[in-house]
Amino acid sequence: MPSPVAAFTVGDGSSLTVERSIPIAVQPEHETPGGSIFLTSIDHVDHILVSTVYCFERSTENAVDVVKQALSKVLVHYYPLVGRLGKSSEGKLIVDCEKKLGVPFVEAVANCDLDSLGDMSILHPDVLGKLVYTDSTTQNMPEIAPLLTAQVTKLKNGGLILGIAFNHCMSDGISAIRFINSWAEIARGEPLSVVPYHDRTILKPRIPPQICGPYDDFVQLSDESNMTALYKKEQLVCRSFHFDSEKLAAVKKMATACGQGKRSITSFVALAALVWRTRSMSLKMKPHQQTMLTLPVDFRSKLSPPVPDGYFGNAVVFPCCLCTAGELIDEPISSTAGENNQGDRAGE
Repeated sequence: MPSPVAAFTVGDGSSLTVERSIPIAVQPEHETPGGSIFLTSIDHVDHILVSTVYCFERSTENAVDVVKQALSKVLVHYYPLVGRLGKSSEGKLIVDCEKKLGVPFVEAVANCDLDSLGDMSILHPDVLGKLVYTDSTTQNMPEIAPLLTAQVTKLKNGGLILGIAFNHCMSDGISAIRFINSWAEIARGEPLSVVPYHDRTILKPRIPPQICGPYDDFVQLSDESNMTALYKKEQLVCRSFHFDSEKLAAVKKMATACGQGKRSITSFVALAALVWRTRSMSLKMKPHQQTMLTLPVDFRSKLSPPVPDGYFGNAVVFPCCLCTAGELIDEPISSTAGENNQGDRAGE
């Protein structure tokens, strides 16, 4: 039973309380390689923690032990996750696999069932913070901050929530879900369907660099609209919005109203156009203010030869759309969607 060392009540009116145990460091079941892991320029882009929860309506009495033991087994294959960030002789970030400090694992108990938490796809940030363990004392100390944390929260009526926090420099979404799938396979007593590939040097930059065309991604945008003052004046609020199939169909209809790419514009591109346009309007951007939208594109299958199956790391680039706020707002949303579509294809 977890000790009540961390009991929280959400401050938005709900009554969620979570009692956490003191975290323990889970190590790989067997000895793993030392040395270091090279991190690519893409891995360097984001060092943020990405939190995710996986919900189960029911569980067995020994579910927490099964999850913890399976984590120890899967870390044999995903051994860089038990290391910590370090610096190479060139001053670049690496994963120091000699620092085998493990993955912090927390057992927790909540005072509610799964239904009481509402729609988990639009989880309130305060609630997410209670279901995913992070150590605030190490946030500014990358040499000791964990690259992965895990929290298993037992709910009333037998439900279970697995909350994890991944350092983004270790993986993109595809690599992260492959890790979770491998973890689940081992928990079920199955072999890994995909063996992780850890050699990231295949994505080292060319020497000298070869720039083959215009590249707007690193354009520095001047704050012509004094949005910095607006951010200081008004509180930034985090909210999630759910677009069901009916709403997505309406947005897509708007995006193709003028006949721009009716067959090729996806729901994602249409929704991205709407969000970009709406945000620019709400920030009261001046017509000559440059604004940029970046779109993540997975390039695993687009290289020649393709990235090896099971590549564990970041294999995503962010082609962008760049225009002025005047162009974005004055033109119909179908024009914005058309620009987004070209940016999305640029990643190919």
